[in-house]
Amino acid sequence: MISRAACALLDLDLGDSDGCDLARSVLAQRAELPIAFFSGSASSELLESARKIGPVFAKPSELEGAVAWVRKNAR
Repeated sequence: MISRAACALLDLDLGDSDGCDLARSVLAQRAELPIAFFSGSASSELLESARKIGPVFAKPSELEGAVAWVRKNAR
């Protein structure tokens, strides 16, 4: 499934893990895949780590920005 994805929009809060861990796993298979994050309440440390990988959009206030990012990268 990852091999066909044009981009990934991941939530930073995954319960028992976080979106950065998932992103690193995905990037190990597809280093060129654009990845962004959606977050409602992540720690500043996690947000900093995520921003090293890709843009971070705040839930729900930046929903339109996240959708625009996906549209741009899904081409």
